[in-house]
Amino acid sequence: MITHRIGMLALSAVMLAPATARSQTDLSAVPAPAPRAPAPAARDTNQQLEEPALPNLHRVTKISEDGLYLTLGDGSKWEVYMADRLNTKMWKVGDVVMIRERPDAIGDYPFVLYNGRDESSATVKWRGYSDGSP
Repeated sequence: MITHRIGMLALSAVMLAPATARSQTDLSAVPAPAPRAPAPAARDTNQQLEEPALPNLHRVTKISEDGLYLTLGDGSKWEVYMADRLNTKMWKVGDVVMIRERPDAIGDYPFVLYNGRDESSATVKWRGYSDGSP
C-alpha cells in the first residue's frame, strides 16, 4: 500500500510541475507495458464438434456404462475389452481417436482405438451404429 501512495505522489509531482520541468522529465526509461494475451474463448459445451478430416480419425461423442461402450462421431458404436475399460473411463467426449485393426486380435476384439489426447489405447469390437443399423 505504501508503494502505491509513493507512486501516486510521484505522479502528482510530475503533473503539478511547470510545463518546462515536465518536458525535461525523461520517460524513455519507463518500460512499455507488456502486451496482454488474448482471453481464451469460452467453449460452448452444446456445440457440435467437427469430425477430423483424416481417414480413421473420429471424435468420441459418447462414453457409456463406465467406459464399456464408446460412440464415435460417424455413429459407430464400439465395445471395449475388459482389461482396457480403466483407460476408456478416463477418456472424454471430444477426444480424437484413431481406429486400427489389431494384427493379433484378442478373442473377438479385432480393433484398437488410439486416443490422441492421453496417448492411451483400447482394444475394441464393432457393435454397429448408434441408430441400430448394422
